Amino acid sequence: MVKFIRNKNCECSFVYTEEFDSAEIASDPAAKGVVIDVKIGNIKTVFTTIKQKDDLVGQTKDSSAKDERSTGDATSQSSWVLS
Repeated sequence: MVKFIRNKNCECSFVYTEEFDSAEIASDPAAKGVVIDVKIGNIKTVFTTIKQKDDLVGQTKDSSAKDERSTGDATSQSSWVLS
């Protein structure tokens, strides 16, 4: 049976909430706190690619294929590429 892989390339905004023991530590951009919550919103599909699973064998992470790009939100029609 032939299988297909779909990759959705998206943009989003997120809020990453951390807890610190003091305001001084929290004000340091390099400080690592305790993760309290991560909220993701405004997800927008930029473009979608579809490839036959067998085509992925032997490809490296940097291998490229033809991509048709379409802008719009996640509910809009995305471009489809069959390679």
